[in-house]
Amino acid sequence: MIQKLSTCLFIIFLFQITQSNSQTIWLKGSVKNTSLKGIKNAHILNLTTKRGVVTDANGNFELKVKKGEWFQVTNIQYKKVLFRITSAVIKEKTVQVFLFDITNQLEEVKIKKKMKGYLSLDRKKQPKDTVIGTPLISLKEIAKMDLSKVKLGRSKKARSAQYLTDPIAKVAGLPPATIGIPDGASIRKKALRKKLNFKTSFPLKLKSELGKDFFFQKLKIPEEKYHHFLSYCNHLGIEQLYKEKKVLELIQLLQKEAKSYLKNFPKE
Repeated sequence: MIQKLSTCLFIIFLFQITQSNSQTIWLKGSVKNTSLKGIKNAHILNLTTKRGVVTDANGNFELKVKKGEWFQVTNIQYKKVLFRITSAVIKEKTVQVFLFDITNQLEEVKIKKKMKGYLSLDRKKQPKDTVIGTPLISLKEIAKMDLSKVKLGRSKKARSAQYLTDPIAKVAGLPPATIGIPDGASIRKKALRKKLNFKTSFPLKLKSELGKDFFFQKLKIPEEKYHHFLSYCNHLGIEQLYKEKKVLELIQLLQKEAKSYLKNFPKE
């Protein structure tokens, strides 16, 4: 009798263990980040049944689980996490899962300095003083040549440049005046700032690249009238020719206009 009772108790004990292992419960949980804030739209997937749920706006979820099952928690902004349903989880019927941020790092980008904006030219890595369509010769050497008999076509853009100058500044020997910009036009402000910077640096760049001897000895322009001479020629589009790197045409124009300038403004 005692042996039969022991056998029955042992069978009941095994049944309880088996039942507890196969027991399905409703598990309530939450998914949070390292700042303890709930993560919205995190996916909790049962790797056994391939079924899952999505967290609500506060990072909470609820689903049926069994002991021993594995679950995967994912979100596009965080690292994946796996957790297992243990006896403690079954007993508490709650679980908290923490996800860590994914740090996105950009690869190092190297930018080539002084690029011209044309892929074919930038890839060739041409020297600084290269003139398109001419041999590799410095601008100062070109400025020493006699280009009075060379015929070069005028650019439409260069001819239209005369409408961009200020006639008052041209007579007074001052840099061309600029027009005000409407408030809030950031693109126009940037373009105007670039234009002002160019107008300020243009006389110095031109003198440096062509050389002082070209202006003050070859063209015989007085040093004190250098800026006035550039303003005198500005309506012919010398700035546009410089931007387009039409150096030969620019030098020829300056040589021609120097004679006219000295007649209209003789040396005192």
